[in-house]
Amino acid sequence: MAATLALPFHSPEVADLLTDKWRQRERLRAAGVDATRSYVIQSESDLRPALDHVGLPAVVKPARGKGSRDTFRLDYPQQAVETITWLLASDEEAGRQPRYVLEEMLLGADDARFGDYVSVESVLTPDGPVHLAVTGKFPLSPPFRECGQFWPAAVPAAQDQAIRELTAQAIDALGIRHGLTHTEIKLTPTGPRLIEVNGRLGGWIAELADRALGLDLFALAADLACGPVRMTTPSWPGIVFQFWNLPPQDARALGRVNGAPTVRKMPGIDRYLNLVLPGPLGPAEVTQRLDLTCGTASSYEALTAMIGAAMASLEYAFTDAEGLTTTTAAVGMPSWQALHAHSTHTPPARQQEP
Repeated sequence: MAATLALPFHSPEVADLLTDKWRQRERLRAAGVDATRSYVIQSESDLRPALDHVGLPAVVKPARGKGSRDTFRLDYPQQAVETITWLLASDEEAGRQPRYVLEEMLLGADDARFGDYVSVESVLTPDGPVHLAVTGKFPLSPPFRECGQFWPAAVPAAQDQAIRELTAQAIDALGIRHGLTHTEIKLTPTGPRLIEVNGRLGGWIAELADRALGLDLFALAADLACGPVRMTTPSWPGIVFQFWNLPPQDARALGRVNGAPTVRKMPGIDRYLNLVLPGPLGPAEVTQRLDLTCGTASSYEALTAMIGAAMASLEYAFTDAEGLTTTTAAVGMPSWQALHAHSTHTPPARQQEP
């Protein structure tokens, strides 16, 4: 539409690169920005060549998708064949043309203070990209479910600079010249590696910008659509964070939520939002945020303590596929379990294939 109306936006070619994960990897590889092994899978005949080229561990994901939909880690040959075959069959049964990307699993550094990945929020200006922030992430809950984020990321200055430089290189390689971008980057033992570049505002990043900077990113996006915008890299005091709860894998419906008034009155908590009404939950194959706990902390240690106190005050009633209703405390749910496990993590011995 923008091209037809001669309006400033991503060109059709850039838009395709930003929404097709296979084409994006190819372009970044050709530009020398990314060397992640990947292969496109559209039928069972692609399965063996893909596994031979990429190897294991690997990640399979839709070529076009969001919210971690149908994204799985593959560690063993039999698991990989069964998972991909099931994905292909599911698409065919639904009348969709299957198209998945199998790519090398980027293994994070063991010394990452929180999650082993970050995102970079950038604004495209006439002078090039301005990176608003490197966004820290909490550890993922299996399989690849995000649990929250915070500004600024808990990374050393040199690593922060390397992350920003890689982001700028990726933006340039993809030919992005307009709008906002949300770039996800894995923190590996050998340095930052690209996960993907999105040509849009990241999920709930506008809420962080509003509390941290008093900056309205929706208005900024509108200003960018009307003409060039010039700005500088901002700075802010304190650490602003968001933490959200994910339902248990077997939950099919949400009943009541207890403890919200208590959380809203806690020192440092800026807001608590319920995001899901009581009733049936969405499909289990995508990330579904039940709520949003937002706060401001003076240190990363205080941040973790505040989240722990909030989670100890929340509990949820869920109904499973058998119609059984149980009450579950937030400290026993996937998000807090992922963060708590990371804080007491000892690297495991290498697993053997069962």
